[in-house]
Amino acid sequence: MKIIYTFYLLVFVVSNLFPQKNDSWKVYDNSQIAIVNITIASNDLQFLYNNYNIDTAFTASLQFQNAFINDSVDSVGISIRGNTSRESFKKSFEIDFNKFKKGRKFYSLEELNLNGEHNDPSIARSKICWDFFNSIGMISTRASYASVYFNGNYYGLYISTEKIDENFVKNNYENNNGNLWKCLYGANLNYINDDPNSYKIESSDSRIYDLVTNKSEDDYSKLSEFIDFLNNSDYVTFKNELPQKINIQELLQYFAANVLLGNWDDYWSLSNNYFLYFEPSKNYFHIIPYDYDNSLGISWSNIDWATVNPYVFGKVVDGYRPLIERTLQIPEFRNLYSHILDHFSKIKEKTSLSEQSILQIKNQISPYAQNDNYRTLDYGFTYDDFDKSFFQQNFSKLHVKYSIQEFLNKRLTNISNQINFVDSDPIVYSLDVFPQYLSFSDSININCSAFSTKGIKSVNVVLRNKNAVEIIKNELNYLPEITSIEIQKNDLWKGSISNVPKGFSGTLSIFVEDNSGKVIEYPSGGLEIISAGEVSNELTINEIMCTNTSSIKDNFDENEDWMELYNPQDTAINLTGKYLTDKKDNLVKWQFGENIKIEPKSYLLVWCDEDGSQGDLHANFKLSSSGEFTAIVDTDGVTIIDSVTIPALPENESFARDNNSGEWYITNSTTPGASNIITNIKSNELIKNKFSLSAYPNPFNPVTKINYEIPEESIVKISVYNNIGKEITTLFNSKQKPGNYNIEWNAKDYASSVYFIKVQSGKYFKTLKVILIK
Repeated sequence: MKIIYTFYLLVFVVSNLFPQKNDSWKVYDNSQIAIVNITIASNDLQFLYNNYNIDTAFTASLQFQNAFINDSVDSVGISIRGNTSRESFKKSFEIDFNKFKKGRKFYSLEELNLNGEHNDPSIARSKICWDFFNSIGMISTRASYASVYFNGNYYGLYISTEKIDENFVKNNYENNNGNLWKCLYGANLNYINDDPNSYKIESSDSRIYDLVTNKSEDDYSKLSEFIDFLNNSDYVTFKNELPQKINIQELLQYFAANVLLGNWDDYWSLSNNYFLYFEPSKNYFHIIPYDYDNSLGISWSNIDWATVNPYVFGKVVDGYRPLIERTLQIPEFRNLYSHILDHFSKIKEKTSLSEQSILQIKNQISPYAQNDNYRTLDYGFTYDDFDKSFFQQNFSKLHVKYSIQEFLNKRLTNISNQINFVDSDPIVYSLDVFPQYLSFSDSININCSAFSTKGIKSVNVVLRNKNAVEIIKNELNYLPEITSIEIQKNDLWKGSISNVPKGFSGTLSIFVEDNSGKVIEYPSGGLEIISAGEVSNELTINEIMCTNTSSIKDNFDENEDWMELYNPQDTAINLTGKYLTDKKDNLVKWQFGENIKIEPKSYLLVWCDEDGSQGDLHANFKLSSSGEFTAIVDTDGVTIIDSVTIPALPENESFARDNNSGEWYITNSTTPGASNIITNIKSNELIKNKFSLSAYPNPFNPVTKINYEIPEESIVKISVYNNIGKEITTLFNSKQKPGNYNIEWNAKDYASSVYFIKVQSGKYFKTLKVILIK
C-alpha cells in the first residue's frame, strides 16, 4: 500500500511540476457538443453581418464549455471568415484570442474557427472527412461540434475547426521553422519562370500561394524550386527525386482520400484549398488537406463524383496539374496510389466512414440541428432534409446529389471495379531510420514500409563505409500490424544494426526484392550514417539541455536551450573562429566571436536560443527535444573537434558526460559549470544512457513508439498508468538481453489524457509522461 501511495504521489507531483505544454485536445473533445457563448455589442454584431466582405475584428468576450472546459475569456477578436460563405445567412466566424492581448492563447490555441456549413444540410460532411484523415494518421485539422450563442441567443450548430497556421505547424512537425503556404483557387503549381517573386500572384485581395509563416522574409525560393522540378525535370529525375521533394505517402493518401470522399474542391479538380509546408530539417514538402464541406455527394457541376475515374478524376476547371498528373505517370507511384485506394475501401468500417460512426454523429447533433433556424435560411433545407441527408436512398436536393451513406456505398463499389495495377518495380514509401547520428553504443533501428503488386520476397538493410564497401548486411523482418488503419503499418518491415563501429562514416540503404525477382535500392545514394568517435582530448561537449523550462536562466532571465563545453587541457583555449552546429550538412552554422576563451579545466555555457542580440554566447539555433546531431567544428569549417547525437530528452533533463570524459547519461540533476559525477545511482537521479526511455510521437494519436535500452539481461516490464496512477495495461513482461528495443502502444481504446509509461528492468526503472490527443 505504501508503494502504491508513493506512486500516486509521484504522479501528482510530476503532473503539477510539469504541466502539459499543449492541452488543445480539450477544445476538440467529441464526447459532447460544446457551448460557445459570445458576448458582443449589438451594433458591432450588426456591422459584421452588414459588412461581411471585410476582415474587421471586433472586441468580444467568450464563454466555452464542454466535457473538459468551463472557462471564460475577455477581449477576444471576432470577425467573419470564409470565401463564398461570407454572403450566406449563416455566417462563419474566426475567434482570435491574441488580437487585442498579444501572446495570449486559449488552451494552447491562438485562434478558433467556427464554420456554419451552410452548404451541407447534414452539417456533418466536413466533420466526417476530418475524422477520416486523423484516423489514417495523416496530419490534418481537428474538428468538433459547438452550439454557438451571441448575447444569449442561439445562432446554430457549428463545426469548430483547427486553423492551419504557425501554431498548427508547431504542434505537428518536428521542425516548425519552415514556410507554410495556403494554396487557393488558381494554385495549379504550373511553371512561370525562375524568379520566385513570380509566384506571389495576387487574386481577390490575397495571394493564390499565400505565405502564412515567416512573412517578414517573404521568401518563395523553395516553392519556386519545387514548381520548377515538377514541371521541368526529366522522367528519370522526377521518378528518383520526387520522394525527396515531398512526402510521397502523404501526397498519394491526399489524392486517394479526395477521390474516396468525392472532394472536388481540391488541387486536382479546382486548383484550390490545400496547404504546402516545407520542413527544413527533412528538406521536403508536406501536403495538408483543407476545406471539406463540398464532399460526400455535394456537387455544383454535372460530374458524378461517385463514379468518376480515380486515375483521371474530374476537373471542374480545366488545366494542367503537374503534381498529380506527372506522379501517376510513374508506374511505382501509380501502383502505390492504387494500393492506398484499395486499403481505404477495406478499412471503411474502422473509420468515421462506417455506418455506425455516421449514425453516432447524427444522433449527437440532431437536437441542435433541429433548433438551428439559421441552417434553413440559405437553401431552404428543412429538418427532413437534414434527416435524409445521412442514409436515405435516392436523396437529392439542389447541389446535394446523394445522402452520405449512399454516396460512400456507390463510390466504394465503383472504386473496387476501377482499380487496376500496372507492371512496376517494388517501392519503399516510408522509411524511419533512428538515429542517423549515433552516440556511443547506439543501435540503428529501421522501420520500412514497402509494396509490390507481386508481393515482397525480402528486405535487407546494408551499411557501407565512405569507400562504398559493404560492412554490414542485415535482413529485416516482416511484422505487419494487420489490424491498423494506417497503411504503412500493414506493409511494415523492421530490424536493427547494433554493431556500428566507433567513428563510422558512411551510408545506409534498403534493398527490396519482390516475388518476380525485381530488386530496388532505396534511397538513391543511401542515408548518411555517422557514429561518434573517441572523446576529444582538445575540447569537448560536456552537457546539453534541449527543453529548459525551469532549470536555469540566461543573462536575460529566460529559460533557453543550452550546451556546455569543457576544456580538459592545462592551458586556455581560444574559441575565436571555431563553430558550433546542429546540422551535419552545415558545419559552420554558428561561429564564436572575438576574445572568447575557456580557461584550463573550465566550462563555458552557450545558449541555443536563436537570439544573437542577447550576447556573444547566444547561438543562432535551438535544440530539438526529439534528438539531433551537435558538434564543435574547428576554424577551417571542416574538422569536427567533438560531436554527439542527443537522444530524445524530457523537459529539464540533460545529456551529460560522466566526469567530463566518460560515457553519456540522461539526468535531471544538471550541473552547468561543474563536472557531471554520479553520486548515488540507486536514487535514479542519474541513469546511464544504456538505460533510456523515449517515445515518439508525443503527443500522439493513437499510436506512439516507445524506445528503450536496457544495460543488462533482466525481466523487463513495460506498463501504462493513467493520470491518477492506476495501471491500465501491460505492454511487455518478459526477459530480454542487453540492447535497444522498441514497442508500440496503440491507445485507440483510451480517451485523450495524460498517461505514464513505466519501464522496469531489474534494479532500474524510468517513467515517461505521454499525451494522447484525439
